[in-house]
Amino acid sequence: MLTEVQVLQSVAAHLAQAGFKVQQLSGTSERGTDLIAVSPDGGWTLVVEGKGETTSKPGSNRYGKPFGSSQVFTHIAKAFFSTAAAVSGEQEGPIRAAMALPNTMTHGKYLRKVEVAIRRLGIGVFLVSPDRTVQEFIPIALDGDFA
Repeated sequence: MLTEVQVLQSVAAHLAQAGFKVQQLSGTSERGTDLIAVSPDGGWTLVVEGKGETTSKPGSNRYGKPFGSSQVFTHIAKAFFSTAAAVSGEQEGPIRAAMALPNTMTHGKYLRKVEVAIRRLGIGVFLVSPDRTVQEFIPIALDGDFA
């Protein structure tokens, strides 16, 4: 089971392979944007909100266990809000936003409920498998023009 940090590290590596410069990669105890990367041409910034499928805190009741359905719902809701706020202009300069989530059935169930809205807002979604491979479930126009 992947923690939030593992999900974010996987996406950071995926972006670095694509030529992005990762400027920030936050841990679970830090507030604010989880991952910030600058496009290969330096023309825009990608902000990523990540969630895991279990906690990384050894003393927690959920340690080593998958989050339940209601917790996953809350994670998707918070990630959706954070990414929608980012594309709404809370940050300076050209911004794109994405969610980074574990590739699980429960995450997929809630993601599909808001998929149309996510696509309309131009928010990307990275899904990370247990082997840490990253799939762009909803691709971001990584090399496209801003409207």
